[in-house]
Amino acid sequence: MVRKSYVRTALVSAFAATGVFVATPTLAEAAFGDRTLSLGTNHQDVTTLQEILKEKGYYTHHTITGIFGDQTKLAVEAYQRDNGLAPDGVVGPKTFSLLNGSVIESQEVANETISVASQSAQTMNAQQILRAGATGVEVTKLQTALAQIGFYSSATTGSYGDATVNAVRNFQRARSLTADGIAGPQTLTQLNREISASQTAQTVASNPTVSTSSTVLRLWSEGAQVRTLQNRLRHLGFYTGGLTAILGPKTQDALRSFQRSAGITVDGLAGPQTFAAIERAVSGQAPVATPTPTPAPSQPASQLLRMWSTGEAVRSLQTTLRDLGYYKDGITATFGPKTEAAVMAFQRDNNIRADGIAGPMTFRALENGTPAVTTPPPTQTNSQTLLRMWTTGEAVRSLQTSLKNLGYYNAGITGTFGPITEAAVIAFQRDNNIRADGIAGPMTFRALETGTPAPNVPAPPQVDSSQLISILREGSTGDEVRLLQTRLKELNYYAGQISGIFGAETTSAVRQAQQAAGIKVDGVTGPQTYRALETLVPRTGNATPAPSTPTLRHGVRSNEVRELQNMLKSLGLFSGTATGFFGDVTEAAVKRFQSQWNLVADGLVTQSTWLKLEEASSVHIGQPTNPVGGGSFNVINLIANASELIGIPYLWGGTTVSGFDCSGFIQYAFRMTGKQLPRTVAEQWNATSPVSDLRVGDIVYFETYRTGPSHNGIYIGNNQFIHSGSSTGVSIASLDNSYWKPRYLGARRVN
Repeated sequence: MVRKSYVRTALVSAFAATGVFVATPTLAEAAFGDRTLSLGTNHQDVTTLQEILKEKGYYTHHTITGIFGDQTKLAVEAYQRDNGLAPDGVVGPKTFSLLNGSVIESQEVANETISVASQSAQTMNAQQILRAGATGVEVTKLQTALAQIGFYSSATTGSYGDATVNAVRNFQRARSLTADGIAGPQTLTQLNREISASQTAQTVASNPTVSTSSTVLRLWSEGAQVRTLQNRLRHLGFYTGGLTAILGPKTQDALRSFQRSAGITVDGLAGPQTFAAIERAVSGQAPVATPTPTPAPSQPASQLLRMWSTGEAVRSLQTTLRDLGYYKDGITATFGPKTEAAVMAFQRDNNIRADGIAGPMTFRALENGTPAVTTPPPTQTNSQTLLRMWTTGEAVRSLQTSLKNLGYYNAGITGTFGPITEAAVIAFQRDNNIRADGIAGPMTFRALETGTPAPNVPAPPQVDSSQLISILREGSTGDEVRLLQTRLKELNYYAGQISGIFGAETTSAVRQAQQAAGIKVDGVTGPQTYRALETLVPRTGNATPAPSTPTLRHGVRSNEVRELQNMLKSLGLFSGTATGFFGDVTEAAVKRFQSQWNLVADGLVTQSTWLKLEEASSVHIGQPTNPVGGGSFNVINLIANASELIGIPYLWGGTTVSGFDCSGFIQYAFRMTGKQLPRTVAEQWNATSPVSDLRVGDIVYFETYRTGPSHNGIYIGNNQFIHSGSSTGVSIASLDNSYWKPRYLGARRVN
């Protein structure tokens, strides 16, 4: 079957002497490629787009919908990144042409680009702020400057529209500035610096076909000069990509490789010196070493790489995965869907949680990893499956049937692995001399294949489900909570994230399920609730989200915003002072973070953004350096030592007297009195025991910027506690305070 051509159907109306086709679409078929596609478009063109992206491995959604939604936008952005285009998620002429394997040029556009680039850029007033909607002479100067250094290829209109926003954003991204598309003092100062350098550079004397002006080509420059540069580098064996006319990461890598071989400054910029060296190499006047792969830098084990991460660390990861046989694609330095799939395959083979995120455990395994198995694996059977509490599906249904046939399971075949199923598995395991953990794994399945009926006794061994299941309540965390949330979501009672944190939304879902089952409604998940969850059927309608921690957005002023700013600062996304006010700079930093982590980049800090922030910033949290105190633990000494720290400022990630965050202060104070505690609030919550009678020395926990424990302090009596607050540093506060009282989760004791 001949593959359908997705290039717009056209009649060739002219063939210019330059060899450029000017295509005219027919009236009947002027569809795919004749309209810009973006988020929200609902059209047959989107169906075609999704089909192409699915063929290329970028669109992974199970259905071709014809609607340009978030999944399609992410797929487009991934394709654009991998092909050196600005990843804006909008399908315009350049993206269309690359999707169809060709570059359709317009002589009119080419001439327009040349005329814009040929204008002389002028120094701009760096104290102004230009943004979308602005018009006038200063916008014209901005467009001309961006064109001169290769970032703007449209006409100089003097109107700050989408083309100008994208050009500014690409320039900012290439210069490691905040990529918000707004030309402020920082952006304009950098532009002035570069146009000044460009205007004073010397014109390349030889072969003006490469560079007919003093223009310096940089990352994301575009146009005919970039295409010629790519062609020269390809001729010399340094570039293997397409002639896209866009100086993307692949072209920049080729440039650096050439510069290294030619013995000139290795900066990835195509300026007079580089152009001259290229022409000498092409004409044979100067020998150039055969390009060799650059050794991949060692990977810091504390870094987290995930979807849409970029840079040398990703290049190193891809190289290692390719060496081990897990990654078959090009070394792009961009963590796209194919890289994620390779990481997950490696993680599965090395018994690491297959989440597609390359973190410390994955990097340590990569250091001594073995090549992927290339021979066909042995035939898979049920013995390769692990079934445990709240697993669902046909495998569970088959397990229940086998246990029922052998007389161990007397309930319905539900396909849900609940407490009754777990009790039956444990009974079977005990009778067959298998470790009775309630998890159906390889040994259990092999025993089931040759199993004998349960002993002929009055009843199968009974297991007290209260001994099998943890009691979960608000504030609980971990895998058991994730399983509970998954089951509640399946039953349509829970609409939140599977976070592993038992917060207000999970409590609300449990209460609704308990009410539907006709059992005690208390929001606490114990044996009775677990049994009910196993037999409940999904309810109709949508799950109702419960009230949760307020979303942070532009204009908010609070301690939570200060915590947000501290986290962003630790990630290098926020360089100002943590004021607690959510302004333009904070919003831009949030959007940048959300884009990096494949979240909706709307600048709103919801629960999902908080969780990713905690995950990403956790590698920057400090560890204690104070010596562990000797002798037995004494509460009086604890309070005395903690009181001596009053006045020390708050420092996110801090664990020394130079500055503490809340959990760093707790860890330091207890360490001084001979007690070791883990580092984070969530870990400290899990390492301490709940109490009903509040005593001096207990740790009091609060739910602040997200669901679950996120702040804590040491109770000192008289309804007061000492803590390291983000706005106060180490200080004393009251549990009756209007801020702390509604956020109080409870007290727990160090054993």
